Amino acid sequence: MATTAKYLNKTERAACWKHRDSYFDCLTLNNEDANKCVKQFKDYEDSCPKAWVIHFLRKRSFDKMKEQMDKGFDPIDSKTKA
Repeated sequence: MATTAKYLNKTERAACWKHRDSYFDCLTLNNEDANKCVKQFKDYEDSCPKAWVIHFLRKRSFDKMKEQMDKGFDPIDSKTKA
């Protein structure tokens, strides 16, 4: 059974982005502990299409990985040698 896509208007998009930013800020403030950001995630999920939620979560994860790579490689052995 085919479903039609819901296109968000400007106000709905702004609400989605606001809740996305609120959720991501909560994660950052709580050291990535999603259990402390349940309300923000619920608001985010309720205001954004599912595909957007998945996309933004993947993008954030990828951006964080790139940020770590930009900091450079830090071998475990270098921390034990003094």
